[in-house]
Amino acid sequence: KMTVHLEKTTASRDQLNAMALRLQRSNRDLEDFAYVVSHDLKAPLRGITSVSTWLKEDYAEKFDEEGKHQLDLLRNRALRMDALISGILQYSRVGSVEETEAREDLNLLVNEIIENLSAPPHIHIGIEGVLPVLQCPRVKMHQVFQNLISNAMKFSDKEKGEIKIRCQDQG
Repeated sequence: KMTVHLEKTTASRDQLNAMALRLQRSNRDLEDFAYVVSHDLKAPLRGITSVSTWLKEDYAEKFDEEGKHQLDLLRNRALRMDALISGILQYSRVGSVEETEAREDLNLLVNEIIENLSAPPHIHIGIEGVLPVLQCPRVKMHQVFQNLISNAMKFSDKEKGEIKIRCQDQG
């Protein structure tokens, strides 16, 4: 009986090892796919962003305020799509790279995110009070705030949107 039990344990380990290898390969393939897709999608977005900027600069006197506003919307949406694609790429890499924790000033981190997201003119994003300094992995904390703020902007259906970021110490 003991020999049979050991054989079953060995077979189970072999199966687990084979599954682990397949999972590693699958994760690697997913990361490669996400990289290729993000690269292929970002190239046309850079073109759209550049052309919209050139149009606004070169033909500024020919556009009325509505035309300028539409160009700004086009550029902001292309930049937002770029950020979403970057988020997908980062998400595909979560867990594949061990990130060390460091002291992060969330005031600086969140302000950086707000600047990079380029909120549309009708949405105001602000930090109320002072955010803490935390011992955390920077990339993951950045991703959390970027996703929360992006979603708040995306799902704001108000004529004038306001996003407030604050914290409360609860021990």
